[in-house]
Amino acid sequence: MTSLAFSTDVPDMNNRGNLYAVTGDGLIYSYILPYIENADVEPYLQFGGGSHHRNFQQKAIQFVDMGEGLLAQCYNYPNPAREYTNIRFELSDDAEANIRIYDLAGRLVYEDNMQALGGVANEYTWELDNFPSGVYHCRLEVNGSGSSDVQLWNIAVVK
Repeated sequence: MTSLAFSTDVPDMNNRGNLYAVTGDGLIYSYILPYIENADVEPYLQFGGGSHHRNFQQKAIQFVDMGEGLLAQCYNYPNPAREYTNIRFELSDDAEANIRIYDLAGRLVYEDNMQALGGVANEYTWELDNFPSGVYHCRLEVNGSGSSDVQLWNIAVVK
C-alpha cells in the first residue's frame, strides 16, 4: 500500500479516533485508534496533548537507538507533522550532518547540512510550508572522527 495522504478525526465519546489513508490506487482505508490507558503513552502533540489525547504509543515518533557508533539515536517530532518537524539526533563525537528528504517517488525534495556536536542533543527544524501532505523519507548521514553512520525513517506530513 503506497500512502499519499493521512488524516485523523477528533476522538469520539469513547475516546476512539480514526486514521484515514488514501492510496495511490484510489482506495481509502480507515483504521480505528483505540484509547490507551497507560502512563507510558506519549500524548499526541498535534492536538496539543492532554489526558483525552493519549492515543499513540511513544514508539510512534520512530525513536531509533543505534547502539554503538557515531550516531547514538535519532527521531523526529511531531510525526505526523503539520507546519514543521524537528529532527533530533545525538552523536558520540562531533560530525558533519547531512539531512536529505525524499518523496515517495524517490525524488530529493530537500537537503541541508549542519555541523553537529557530540554528546548533546542536536536539533534541526524542517519547515513544511512548501511541502504537500504525504509521506516523506528522511535520510540522516553523519561523518566525523573517521567514521560515518546513516539512518532512514519516514515522516508523515498532514495539512
